[in-house]
Amino acid sequence: MLSMDKNQMSITQYNQLLKVENDCIVIQMQDFNLTINGSCLHIDALEKEELLLEGKIQQITFFYDK
Repeated sequence: MLSMDKNQMSITQYNQLLKVENDCIVIQMQDFNLTINGSCLHIDALEKEELLLEGKIQQITFFYDK
């Protein structure tokens, strides 16, 4: 599940982080990969079931590989 507020995004029920860079974060979810593009992106909080990222989010892409 995704929720957004200004320059923050909360993501729950993710499987793993695949890529974390200043301009791109890729997260493996159960059925798809989630790519977040932007600038000044970073992980602000990381827990087993939830993560919080911050930055200027410009694009969100869902990629289903099935």
